Amino acid sequence: MKKCFLAFLLLGILVFLLLFPEAALFASRRGLDLWFGTLVPTLLPFLILSGFLIHSGLVQIPAALLAPVFGRLFGISPLGSYACFTGFLCGCPMGAKVLADLTRNGRIAPEEASYLLGFCNQVSPSFVITFLVMENLKKPELLPFALFLVYGIPVFYGFLTRPGLFRPKIPFFSGKKNASAVQISFELLDACIYDAVNTLLKLGGYLVLFSILAEILVLLPFLPEQTAALAGGLLEITTGIPGIVSLFPLKTACRILFPLTAFGGLSAMAQTSSVLKGSGLSMRDYFISKIIIAFLTFLTGCLLLRN
Repeated sequence: MKKCFLAFLLLGILVFLLLFPEAALFASRRGLDLWFGTLVPTLLPFLILSGFLIHSGLVQIPAALLAPVFGRLFGISPLGSYACFTGFLCGCPMGAKVLADLTRNGRIAPEEASYLLGFCNQVSPSFVITFLVMENLKKPELLPFALFLVYGIPVFYGFLTRPGLFRPKIPFFSGKKNASAVQISFELLDACIYDAVNTLLKLGGYLVLFSILAEILVLLPFLPEQTAALAGGLLEITTGIPGIVSLFPLKTACRILFPLTAFGGLSAMAQTSSVLKGSGLSMRDYFISKIIIAFLTFLTGCLLLRN
């Protein structure tokens, strides 16, 4: 069933490319502009440096600095604290990428990585501040409200689901037993650069694909404009946000966009699935956690935006 749906979807995209070349070119350029103008300059340095820190063993240094805060709040190991920090700061799918790398290298327990994946793989604060609030909503006074919903709810969810609170504790690696000697070499740096570029190429492919899908929805004659905007935002939040802001009243747009941003969109879900390959971490559990967080964000937003 899954293979048939994927084949049908790819066939539909191919037909769209042939019948509407101008619209397809516009959608592809939009996805590539987002990839080359935003993802490459912001994520490439982080991917290289984070990969080098993890594979060389130097990650223990920033992990030890972050552990007193994140370790006490979520009951996680120093390396889990590093993954949690990068997941909130650097944006999706970097939290998932760090957790996958740590798991594959045996530096973090799979149970701990699965717990952290549920809430720390979020969009970056720069995205919320600049693109969502400043450029599209154009309401700087909404910034504290947006940051509270998009990041406060996941932190609250992570605290409620932390090991030892309402569920049994899970085994965390001590870090010393699993940390190999520090290894620094140009060969390792070359491997990290290759891995970073390969990851970015896959992310760019997903961005272009989902941008085309969003454009297909806009061109469907039987689909209402507002429905197409909502579906486009669910596919790719970056391309969907402007349409939702332009078609809905501000308060309604906020009620839609904040939980949608907390969810991340199906494009971010596909990107996360891509970086998790080979780690053994469950996309099903991740998807359920994102749905719960988005639902809690929606309810909280509706309560706070009643007036």
